[in-house]
Parts: sequence; structure tokens; C-alpha cells
Amino acid sequence: MKLTPLVRATLVALALAATLVSARADLTPGAGYATSVYQTGPGGSIIGFDWDASNNLYYSTATPGFQFGGLYQGSNPTPVFAGNSNFPGASVTAVGGYVYFNDGNFNLYTYNPTTTLTGSTSAIANYALFSHSGKLFITGSGSSTNNAITYSNIGVGGALSVTAIEQDNAFSGPLTFDASGNLFYAPGFDPTPGNTNSIFEWSAAQVTAAIADPVGSGLVIGNSSASGNASLWDAYGLNYSSYAGGTSLVINNNQLYLSLTNFGGPSALVAFGMNSDSLGTFNGTSNLVLSDDASTGTSLGQLGINNGNLFIADGNQILQVESVPEPSTLFLVVLGMVGLGWFHLSRKRKLVPAGVLAVSIVFFSVNPAQAYTLQPAQQVTPIAANDSRFQEWANNAVSLNRGLQNITVSGTFVTNGPASNALGPADASVFNSAPVVSLGDGGSMTLSFAQPIANGPGADFAVFENGFAVAANADFLELAKVAVSSDGINFFTFPSLSLTQTGTQVNGNPANGLIATLDPANLYNLAGSALASFGTPFNLDDLANVSPLLNVNSIIQVRVTDVIGNINTGLGSNTYTFDDASNPIFNGAYGLTNNIINDPYTTPFPTGGFDLDAIGVLNVATVPEPSIILYLMSGLGALVITQRYYRRRVTGA
Repeated sequence: MKLTPLVRATLVALALAATLVSARADLTPGAGYATSVYQTGPGGSIIGFDWDASNNLYYSTATPGFQFGGLYQGSNPTPVFAGNSNFPGASVTAVGGYVYFNDGNFNLYTYNPTTTLTGSTSAIANYALFSHSGKLFITGSGSSTNNAITYSNIGVGGALSVTAIEQDNAFSGPLTFDASGNLFYAPGFDPTPGNTNSIFEWSAAQVTAAIADPVGSGLVIGNSSASGNASLWDAYGLNYSSYAGGTSLVINNNQLYLSLTNFGGPSALVAFGMNSDSLGTFNGTSNLVLSDDASTGTSLGQLGINNGNLFIADGNQILQVESVPEPSTLFLVVLGMVGLGWFHLSRKRKLVPAGVLAVSIVFFSVNPAQAYTLQPAQQVTPIAANDSRFQEWANNAVSLNRGLQNITVSGTFVTNGPASNALGPADASVFNSAPVVSLGDGGSMTLSFAQPIANGPGADFAVFENGFAVAANADFLELAKVAVSSDGINFFTFPSLSLTQTGTQVNGNPANGLIATLDPANLYNLAGSALASFGTPFNLDDLANVSPLLNVNSIIQVRVTDVIGNINTGLGSNTYTFDDASNPIFNGAYGLTNNIINDPYTTPFPTGGFDLDAIGVLNVATVPEPSIILYLMSGLGALVITQRYYRRRVTGA
């Protein structure tokens, strides 16, 4: 049957959609992800894999009896190494021109196509191997309660010289490095009573010191007085409690990926968001990328990155994990294809130009922006950055006074973001939190506008930050007070209210445990109570008649001041309620209490404190047109001339 262009276009679109179907029925991709088969093994399960410097794929397998099946290269069905009767090791890694893999009997193996295979017996049961900057790192243990991270500065010919740089009481687990050399580690299981599975981090400087002096500066977990003590990056077991521990860990495109297992039960792949700061701090967001219900007897295993793409071992195959358009976008792809086919038929052309087809596919495949869902209890409706009501944005930084990273530690100020990041339209989002200006503890920034702000109907302007959601009614928010001025000299602060509890400090530092969240429904007139891409609205009605020095119909500057959210009254910033009969904002419900604001503290980072993204104006003061001003001046001039003429004629003056 001859296919018309319309039918062809529809079939192509359906074929595109078909590639998004998961490789196996027991695999369930998370929202926005799909898998495709990259490599199938010759039999048994693929355990570990990596690419060498020439981009050749190597992987190790296990037989159905869970004996070592061999080391394979690419699609070659014959192993480059076989004959080991031990249990297989957990990983394969390439360093320089050598490929390293292990078994379950204390053996490390070195393979190079131009040399013979060599084996090495180490003092630890090597669980997994990792490469970074031409060095080999190993996790393993002599017993289930004495884990170690070891380091090997590989010599000529791939020879190993192993030195332990960290020991702890947890079970062996995976590690990885970010681009700055910071080390991330996820113990496979923590047997300490009351502990939860977590991801820990050591800075690049700590790793360097541990390699230079493993005895005096070794890496440790849980000893805050030690120079090599790890920071708690995230206690992921609180949110993923059904999994027993981590099996593999990689970082790609500001996402930290961790595969989780339940040891014979279901497994999962989880992505954790990372801030683009020097320490790659956790931004509080995580989502399920892939889950395996283990009905086939396999589970998700080692992860790998190649050419910026993410891969994971699962059973006898290596899967590539990809981001995919939302279902609505797929519909647009099909619609675009059908439209192109119709265009072809209607114009009686023989061929739709390939360039037009490609451009259409790209255009229709753009992911639509994710909508923000308001919580029912929220008192104020945040305003989206792309709201058509915005008439102008702050265009000038009058002043920027950065605060300390920690108000109790002198000398170290925040440094993140130039002042220009706060000018123009809001552009920070949950996908890119970077284009902001960090204020630090008590820091402030004053901005001005091309035209004054007027007190019009509803909200008059909105302030944007880069907060993010953690759960329903639980967001990571950094707050600020807002003041306005109509003369650039006298500033008046919006009355604000925080009903957040003041018995327990809201934690903002992962090193002090799990970071805490705020419920925006408990906040009023505090900038930062909305998520990234949404602004906190302010209504100048709240400052009407507050002083003869403030003209609410001609605001020329807005000042944003970080809240020091420490509940210690000697350090914290109080609200400005002034709730009396002349200011019935809160209906007299709270009195002159000046409730303390409890928000994340400490945030001892270059990005600490309130992060100002933008200030958008909804009501602009009316300025006469130049022609009107000219007419007015002409009229005044005419009056003056007429008056002088009249005086001369009547009085002779």
C-alpha cells in the first residue's frame, strides 16, 4: 500500500513515541524519564561497566549462579578475561589506559589490551572501584562493620599501592566526585541504632589533606572536632525508607544520581538536585527516575556517564536513561507531524523539506513550563514571573550591602552573584537557581526603577527569590523584609507577620542535620515566601498614611533586607506588625508583639541569606507625555506674557 505523506507523518510520530516505552515491564520510569537498551550482555547479569580513554565499553558479568562470568569489551561475545571461580566484584572502572575490576575474594585486576592481565590482593575486601583525576579510589571492608575508603596513586603499568584515607562503621557503599573535586559517599547500610541512610560530603581540600596525611587528617564521619569530618549532604533515608542502601553514585548536569536497593527486593534510581556552588550543596529537591519491582530477579546496579549521558546496569543489559517530553508535548509532536502532512497534501508538494520538518520537531518538543500549584491554606497568591500585568522591572542597583555568611563569625561575607543579577525580569527557576544576588545575614539591596511605583488596585509590585518546594506546605524559603521610599532618604518597612513556631530553630545547614522547611501560609509581607519563578506581592495600601514623608503613589526605591532567622532574640530579626487600630492589617489579632521570624539559620555559604532575583512592578505612576508637558509650559508662558502685557496697558508698569 502506498503511504500518503499524512500517514507517513503520523507513523513517524508514533514511532518516536514508541521509543519512550520502557525496556521491560517491571521497569517503571519516573515522570519525565524513559529508558532504552544500550548494550545487552552475552548471558547472566551485567554487574559493572565503564568506558576507556578510547571510548571502548568494558563490562563484567555474573552467571546465574552468581559466579564471575567474565570481562567483556563492547559487543564481542567472547570475554577478554574469564576463568575466575569467585563471586563477581561490584564494579568496573577505567583509569588512563587501564581497566580495573574486582571479585569477591580480595582481588583487584588490571587489564590493558596490549599487556597481560594482572591481579593484586589487597588488605580489604574491595566492594567497588572509582576513578577520579587519574587516581583509583576503592571502598570495601575486612568485615561488615569496618568499612574503608582507600586511595591508590597508580604507578607505571597500572601497579597498585593502596592507602586507607577513611574508615567508618557502616557497610561499604558507592562514592563519586564532582567537577570541583568534592567527594560524595553513600554507605550501603548504616547499622548504627537510630541512624538513617545518608549521603556525606568531603571538600576537595579535605580529600587532598587526607591523601597527604591519612593518619593526622584522615576522613571521618560523625566527629565534628576532626578536620576531616564529613558534612551530612542529605539524609535520604527519611524520604526513601523502603530501600536498604545505595549501590552506585554519579553526578551529571547538577544532578546527583543514586541507585538504591533492598537486597533482593525492589530497587530504584533517584536524582538529587545540586546547587551550582563550589560545594555542590543539596538544593532540597529529589525525584524518582526509575524503579524496578525485581519481578525478574534483577535489580538496578552500577551507574555510568558517557558523553554527558546517563547509563545504568539492570539484569543482562545496560540502559540509557533519558529525559523525555511531557505527554502533552508528545501530542504536539504528533500534531505537528500531521500538520506538516496536511500542508504537503494541500500544496501538492512531493516532499516536505527536511529542514522544515526538523525545525518543527524541535519547536513542538519544547517542554512546557511547569505550573505552580497553590496550597489551599496560602493567604497570598504568588505572581508568576511571566504574568502580563508586570509593567516594568527594577533597572538600577542603588546600593548592595552584603552580610556575613554567619552573623556570629566575623570576616566572611557572602559573595554570590553580581548586582546586575537582580535587575530586569525574574529569571531564576527550580531548574536554574543561579542568577540571583545573595545578601547574607542581615544584608540588604536597594533598587530603583525607570518610573515610580504607584498605589493602584491590588498588589503593586512583587519580589522574587529562588525558594523550592520540598513537600506540601513545606518549602525551603529564605525570607527578607521590604521597605519603600518616595524620596530615596526615608524608608518605611512593610508590616509583616510570621506565625512559624519559635521553639525550634529552622535549620539551614545540612552539616547540622536535615534542613528544615517553612509553610508559606504562616507568612505575610515577607519576601521569599513564594517559590522560584513566582514573586511575593506587596500592596502599598499596607503603608498608606503611615507618614507624611511617604508618598505611596510615587515610590522610587525598594530596599530588601535579609531576615536573620535565629530565634535567639539577640540575633534574630523581628517582624514589624505595629498592629493597632490605625493599621488593621491583622485585625488587631496579634497586638504589638513583634513576633520573631524563624527562618533557615545558619546558612554559612557564599550563597547564604536571601537570594534576590528581581522586583517586578504591576502599577506604575502615571507620567505626563512630553507633548503634554510642552503644552503646559507653553500655556504657562502665554499666561506670563499676557499678565505682563496687561500690567503695562493698565498700570503702565
